[in-house]
Amino acid sequence: MPRLLPLLLALAACAHAADPAAAPAPARQWPQEPAPALARLSGVFPDPSAPLQTPPLWRRILDAVVGIDPEKQRPALVRPFGLLAEPGGFVVADPDAARVLRVRLSPLTALELSCPDLEWQMPMALAADPQGTLLVADAAAGWVVALAEDGSCRKLGEGELERPSGVAFLDGQIFVVDPPAHAVLAFDRQGALQRRIGSRGDEGNELNFPTAVAAVKGSLLVVDALHFRVARFSPAGEFLGAFGEEGDGGGAFGRPKALAADERGRLFISDAAHQLVLAFAGDGRFLSPIGEPGNGPGQFDLPAGMAAGEGRLYVADSYNHRIQIFELSGDEP
Repeated sequence: MPRLLPLLLALAACAHAADPAAAPAPARQWPQEPAPALARLSGVFPDPSAPLQTPPLWRRILDAVVGIDPEKQRPALVRPFGLLAEPGGFVVADPDAARVLRVRLSPLTALELSCPDLEWQMPMALAADPQGTLLVADAAAGWVVALAEDGSCRKLGEGELERPSGVAFLDGQIFVVDPPAHAVLAFDRQGALQRRIGSRGDEGNELNFPTAVAAVKGSLLVVDALHFRVARFSPAGEFLGAFGEEGDGGGAFGRPKALAADERGRLFISDAAHQLVLAFAGDGRFLSPIGEPGNGPGQFDLPAGMAAGEGRLYVADSYNHRIQIFELSGDEP
């Protein structure tokens, strides 16, 4: 069942009027001016400058009795990884905190999502089906949890999956990336295994430690990490092509991690070696890098999961313990 996190509500105290998640930051855009902007930094969650609200007297007394230090209660993300865009906000999976949060931006709120009869072990990736069921790939548990809007939960893929790290919904099926199996497994809504896509190898339809999957315009895009590419498959498992190569610039990959697609079909791939996000057109044509290494505004330390929606790109900046939010324009460099 969802649980309100009162301490996260403290972030709303000094939220920016235009974007409640935005911490004060210098304007940043990619590509740099004078080129037309593809992405502009607009905010960060949680806002590091937001002060804690003073809790009521009864709560301060209770905390003192049980030995809770209020300075240690500042809201934080430990290692945010998986993201899902939703109307008005996003959901984030935080594997090291064993926590899944639903964040709304206006007004700024956060709910901790949980299941009545199971504990999150290492939630890594998120997706949703058209009925609003949240799909959570739990890597340490070896299954996907389907969390319905009524709060009920069921496990999918138990006994079939080793360490799921990505999940997507397409054509009535749930597709799960399993890196140790070098495959994507397709399940029906009831959790019955339908097919395996890929096996280890170097042929076009084979994979080498895939890490993420996304449903984009009727096909599956798979981050094939150790082939340094993004592979495209039909829902039936037919290999449709790939793009990408290993390298240090010009859209080449060092350690591709996750991907997202916006409403225009543009693709965004996080690269944990280069510490940035690479933007591509839907046909695989490289557009621009977004971000740079570091811990300042618009900089990354192990960018991981991403999600796009409502003209925004959300990026899990894992080792900086935050979500960075970018506004996407209709322009392309």
